[in-house]
Amino acid sequence: LVDALRARVSQHPDRNALVFLSGDGAAAHFTYGQLDRDARRYAGLLRANGVPQGDLVIIACEHGYELAAAFWGTLYCGAVPTIFPYRDATGSGEARQRRMTGLAAFTAAQALLCPTEAQAEVTGWLAGLATRALSLAEEAEPLAEALLSPRGGEEIAYIQFSSGTTGQTKGVMLSHRAVLANVEAFLTAAHFDEQDVGVSWLPFYHDMGLLTEVFQPLFAGALSVSMAPAAWIRRPQMLFSAVTRYRGTMTWMPNFAFNHCLRTIRDEHLAGLDLSSWRILGNGSEPVQPATLQRFAERFAPWG
Repeated sequence: LVDALRARVSQHPDRNALVFLSGDGAAAHFTYGQLDRDARRYAGLLRANGVPQGDLVIIACEHGYELAAAFWGTLYCGAVPTIFPYRDATGSGEARQRRMTGLAAFTAAQALLCPTEAQAEVTGWLAGLATRALSLAEEAEPLAEALLSPRGGEEIAYIQFSSGTTGQTKGVMLSHRAVLANVEAFLTAAHFDEQDVGVSWLPFYHDMGLLTEVFQPLFAGALSVSMAPAAWIRRPQMLFSAVTRYRGTMTWMPNFAFNHCLRTIRDEHLAGLDLSSWRILGNGSEPVQPATLQRFAERFAPWG
């Protein structure tokens, strides 16, 4: 995975790779070169704190650039990342604590990366466990080129946890080779290349979000435009505005999200928008309802 990303970094270091939209529509742009530099800084942070190659690293922070850069940094130093659901305002603190400590104990990870403002609280939660909470803002020297030690092939790239909505949460070990095969198959079948633009609100701890926002666009040399799931839920028209603004070509989401758009987006939200650049609308991760797709197509046809 690291080789695939760094090939794009070497070709287009100054090209925008990631755009993150805030709830008010403000955009933060990050190039391939910047992503590479920040990933090496996070790799340096983990190495400085004694995280060995092959060890599991938990990443628990809000949806945004730091999460993506920390994920890549973990891969850069040869550790195995896993993204936990974000520490957000939903649910009780007690429920978040149970979820965090339960999975930390289960995985026996040595390090957990989190925002500075959450470090003290999380450290308290992890008392008695081997896992240490490290701040994403901690200063560290970027790991030198010669010291990068990514894994590959059949070795584990990262661990993807299931949602736990239909049973016990399960950790799935995904190899570099398996993920690369998945991405290559999609890029080939969809003719997705560096002219394309992915637009999404899916969380990175969800497998569909990680693949369609962090892997597929970056490996194609394309642009990935992302917004926080909570912001999209409140204002689903953000997705349509972003498609128009960035000429988005690909979006994936579960069936319920198509219904959410149908229920909440009104004509006045769509004034001046042009959705004609969309060519791939993926529906998955839960049962797909053809009637939903038919209603969606008919409802938004006047905007392209």
